[in-house]
Amino acid sequence: SLSLSLPWVNASLTYKMIQPDYVSLGTYYTTNNYHSLGVSLSTTLFREILLSGSFSGQSDNLSKQKLYTTKGYVYNAMAAWNKGNFSVSAMYNGYLQAQSDGTAPVNDTIEVHRVLHSMSLMPSYSFSGTDLDHSVSLSGNYTINKDLNRFSVGQSDVNTMALGASYVMNVKPWETSFTLSLSHQETKGFNSCYRSDVASLSTGRSFLKDKNLSASATVSLCYNEVEHMSKSLSMGIDLSAGYTLKKYHTFSLSGSVSKYGDVNISKTRSGL
Repeated sequence: SLSLSLPWVNASLTYKMIQPDYVSLGTYYTTNNYHSLGVSLSTTLFREILLSGSFSGQSDNLSKQKLYTTKGYVYNAMAAWNKGNFSVSAMYNGYLQAQSDGTAPVNDTIEVHRVLHSMSLMPSYSFSGTDLDHSVSLSGNYTINKDLNRFSVGQSDVNTMALGASYVMNVKPWETSFTLSLSHQETKGFNSCYRSDVASLSTGRSFLKDKNLSASATVSLCYNEVEHMSKSLSMGIDLSAGYTLKKYHTFSLSGSVSKYGDVNISKTRSGL
């Protein structure tokens, strides 16, 4: 690896090669018979904006003895802006996988040829008052996992959208925090669609003079649906407490209760 660090930019170049039949006695599993080359760049603009990106390519079958040679390319870019109480970051991740001939020609009908795109956006804002601290954050992610094999286009494609929101309020006089979280996920595949919605409310605080006794509680509600197949609703309550003795010993206790119910139209009278 070779790295360069300047006041306005950081860059690195990395090459890795693990020879065929390499075995390590120090780990239970190590990938071998491949080499990769990668480059990364990052810079900061106006002391507020961070930009970074990287690209790497990998190919196996250095021994030339495998049936097929698999190549993979990983690339990503990230931008983050921090201005006082407001911050936002955006990220893109991509992956392309393809096969070529090895000791045998690639079979077109079963060839592995896929691409993945993942895009994320995460803004957040926080502000403080005399008695209350507030923090609001949002998140969104959209992922496309696409099969590029011309004989199976669309059959194993999977698209996922995930949305999230959270609000944290810290009540200073009570030394207690409250968190409200909401999330939604929808995954679509070939003739299938899965949805999940989760809402949770949690609170926690510390007690005693040294704040060495802590307690927290969370109540959550989750709705899951597999389109045209099933619907379910679940609720849960989680409680936990912890005590720290002389800064070195920690004792904790936790418990939870969950209830699950089938809410399909044909079984609306099913109890939780």
